[in-house]
Amino acid sequence: MELPMIAMGGYSMALGVWHLGVPVWFHFGRALDGGARLPAVRAMPVRYGTTPGDVLGVAWIMNLVASYGLITIGLAGLAAPLWIETPAGRVLALWIAGWWFVRAAAQLAMGHRPIDLVVIAWFAVLGAVAVAAAVA
Repeated sequence: MELPMIAMGGYSMALGVWHLGVPVWFHFGRALDGGARLPAVRAMPVRYGTTPGDVLGVAWIMNLVASYGLITIGLAGLAAPLWIETPAGRVLALWIAGWWFVRAAAQLAMGHRPIDLVVIAWFAVLGAVAVAAAVA
């Protein structure tokens, strides 16, 4: 199971680097150019006014955090020969599997187009690779 985990790690790192630019690739700024007035976010007792710039900021934050997660999962995958058959490694592999399964399910937020179904299936496969590594 080392080779599939190493391959998953390399893919994860590449995807993490790509995610650094997702707000640019998907034109988030242009999507928010309408300047629509947005309702405030209420987190009792605080009221936080929200602008399209805030929404863009959240998109950048979330993509940077996704990149961090993907790159660190990638590093763990590349280092799999060091940990794959250890008790802690089994836990790590299951955590990685959970991350990929959550990512697969989250794709439904984009819709049910054929490309979305391919993305869901691909991320589910990556989760299955990590589960296989955990039980090997």
